[in-house]
Amino acid sequence: MGGRFWLAVIGSVIGLCIAGLLFFTLMGKAWEAWGALGALVFSMLLIFGIAYVADRAATRNRAD
Repeated sequence: MGGRFWLAVIGSVIGLCIAGLLFFTLMGKAWEAWGALGALVFSMLLIFGIAYVADRAATRNRAD
């Protein structure tokens, strides 16, 4: 395992930490603004939106 591998691992960990921080910050703001049910609805819309974009990209790649 060379240097490129470890740089990729470190970059992935840092990226996931930033994504987690962003997600939990957004969830905290949604919880504060709309309460538990609003935060749940917000998180589901966020997850469904990400899944929709990923599915469209996978469909486009399969068509090629």
